[in-house]
Amino acid sequence: MKKYLVILFAIAMMSSACSPAEPAPSLTGTTWKLSSYSRVDSPDPVAAEEGTLTLSSDGKLTGVGACNEFSGTYEVKGQQIIFGHFDWGSTFCPEPQMTQESTVYDTLDNHTVDYKVEGNTLTLTRPLSGSDFVLVFEAVANNAGN
Repeated sequence: MKKYLVILFAIAMMSSACSPAEPAPSLTGTTWKLSSYSRVDSPDPVAAEEGTLTLSSDGKLTGVGACNEFSGTYEVKGQQIIFGHFDWGSTFCPEPQMTQESTVYDTLDNHTVDYKVEGNTLTLTRPLSGSDFVLVFEAVANNAGN
């Protein structure tokens, strides 16, 4: 009897070990929350919790820089994202949110950035002479159907 219990326990343990891990978030259809921004050599933590980016599979995007919503278009080519011009809100933000808002805008609007998805992290880097700008996002929601 003990022998059968040990075998059943071993089978149960192996079955649970084989259950699929949660899939990594996709570049599209995921809401990404800004966690840091600035130059590569000195990233700043976010100044406003509202910073987000969502890329839908139809080439459209929405987001919030810090206090203004934005929308626009994008295209993925290899490991780069080519962003079109954004429609951007015009609310003035107090500091330090204004710096965050400006950095998001200056990094993405009508620019090409390198991107990398590792685990639950999306890193967008805009190469510049001197020092690259970087935005780091964490996945917060998978928006199925986008």
